[in-house]
Amino acid sequence: MATRQCYQHDDRAMMAYCAGCARPCCPNCVLEIRGDYYCERCRDQLAADVHQSRVLPEATRAVIMAAIAVLFGLKWIGLLLGPYAISRAWKAQQILTDAHWLRGRWHVRAAYVLGGFATAIGAVTLMQS
Repeated sequence: MATRQCYQHDDRAMMAYCAGCARPCCPNCVLEIRGDYYCERCRDQLAADVHQSRVLPEATRAVIMAAIAVLFGLKWIGLLLGPYAISRAWKAQQILTDAHWLRGRWHVRAAYVLGGFATAIGAVTLMQS
């Protein structure tokens, strides 16, 4: 019985079929990811799909909290929600520093700016009353 050859290397026997495209791959061409084997092209596509679809939820929550703080930034509401949004943004930034493949860095920046603005509005409004 003849063994199948790698789709890229005619002189090498296949080790596994790619889980993405079902091409035969030799040990040099295959990469195991969570129990499945992938060729280089499918692995790169899988990584691109994962990277494009993952926005850190903490970063999204931080920018939403900051936007709410700006909208309702009168007196103590802005003084409470603004710093809270900044602290959530800081937590999200720490996660993003360790997990560089996740997206959401602009969410963090926006939360810092909006949270600081809401805090300032709250402080000025409170001092004027």
